[in-house]
Amino acid sequence: MQLSTNTLTITNNPSPTSIDLSGYLDNTDTQLTEAEVDAFVNNNGYLTTEVDGSTSNELQTISKTGNTVSLSNGGGSFTDAVDDADNDPDNEIQDLSSSASGTDRTINISGGTSTTISVADADNSTSNETITATSFEAGNIIRFVEGGVNRDLDISTLNANLNVNNNNLVNVSDPVNAQDAVNLQYLEAKDATDYAFKSIINETGTGSPRTFDISTFDFDEGNLISTTQVSITESGVYLFTIKGTSTSNANLVVNVNNATDYPVGLINLGKYYDTIFLKLTVGDIIELRATSTTNGELFALEFFGYKI
Repeated sequence: MQLSTNTLTITNNPSPTSIDLSGYLDNTDTQLTEAEVDAFVNNNGYLTTEVDGSTSNELQTISKTGNTVSLSNGGGSFTDAVDDADNDPDNEIQDLSSSASGTDRTINISGGTSTTISVADADNSTSNETITATSFEAGNIIRFVEGGVNRDLDISTLNANLNVNNNNLVNVSDPVNAQDAVNLQYLEAKDATDYAFKSIINETGTGSPRTFDISTFDFDEGNLISTTQVSITESGVYLFTIKGTSTSNANLVVNVNNATDYPVGLINLGKYYDTIFLKLTVGDIIELRATSTTNGELFALEFFGYKI
């Protein structure tokens, strides 16, 4: 193709058709000669002439004085309104501390007001509510050691025959079942059974958990003992006391119905002395167990039970 002025022709054609392009000219574009273009641009089209004669007046600096932010070269300024209300950027940073004096505890906060809290027990004793030991003493006495003081509970009357000294029994509910009939003979018969036992245990551990044989006993009132078990024949609250020694401090428990374990406490290494109260019903099975033993471990124990 060849363009001559405003005429376009196709070359290598013996009889080319000429196309007149003059009709597409609108003459609205800026018309510059080559000399005029060279006067404005050079170096591949980059501007080489600074219009205002300064090559640095577009560079400005921001500064701040107080709350006023300024722009150099007449760029103006504005006020920075973001301000801490008390002009102190550090006074919200506070430290907590505490101090103690007797039964008072004081909480301090820097830059603020402290507060004091009393932790005093009503009787100013931190230990007198702690029961440190329990035991079953001669004469049907249960002893609790509380704050170093013996507290004795006499339960001997619970083992005595009932006697109303020829007076009438009052406020006795009407019987519902045949066995509910209330009379002196019935009461005396019920009270005649103690439901108590004391078993002596001397056994050797094998390295496995074990249930102790309690068939060797000093007494078994109420026929509660059956080889390794105590079988409850009357519902009520029972007291169990375990005391004795072990050469390897095995963990002992009183087990109820092969389901619930009540741990037996050690008062010092190798020595057991604990009292456990349980509310039981007819048919409940009680066993004294060691949850683990050491092979050759020697046990010398007394297992005592009593219906309160």
